[in-house]
Amino acid sequence: NITASGNISSSGTIFGGGLDINGTTTFNGGDITNVGNIALDTISSDAGTSIGVTLGTDSGDDFNVGSGKLVVEGDTGRVGIGTTSPQTHLDVSSSNPEIALTGPENNTGSLVFGDDTFYKAGRIEYMHGTNEFVFKNASTERMRLTAAGLGIGVLPANGQRLTVEGNIS
Repeated sequence: NITASGNISSSGTIFGGGLDINGTTTFNGGDITNVGNIALDTISSDAGTSIGVTLGTDSGDDFNVGSGKLVVEGDTGRVGIGTTSPQTHLDVSSSNPEIALTGPENNTGSLVFGDDTFYKAGRIEYMHGTNEFVFKNASTERMRLTAAGLGIGVLPANGQRLTVEGNIS
């Protein structure tokens, strides 16, 4: 159906050699399925909603942004940044790869290691307010690196580069 203002509406399938659309296209609650290639400038959603992308589970059913800038493999779930063939859960590839964890001043950033039963079994924390690294195991601080020195099992003693609690063997 073509309206007097030039709008097209359809509740079925549009057949033909193709359809070129200039302007904004709205799919009122409908899905776009079983398509080949789609070239888009922007995908947006209404407030409070999300955009879902469902990948196939066969090899090659990948979500690929910018020819390998970001890849999610449909069959393995691996994520690649800078690679089209991620070798592990998260694979960052670059001539000088870098991963940044940033946060507000005076807060703590963490790299957390865990399992199904203990989420924070091991942690490396960076305390922005004091510029210290804290290493924890089983939620207990085991080592702290400050501007003054390194403390193992204890805070670094004032004026000492290395302070160790207990025996060293």
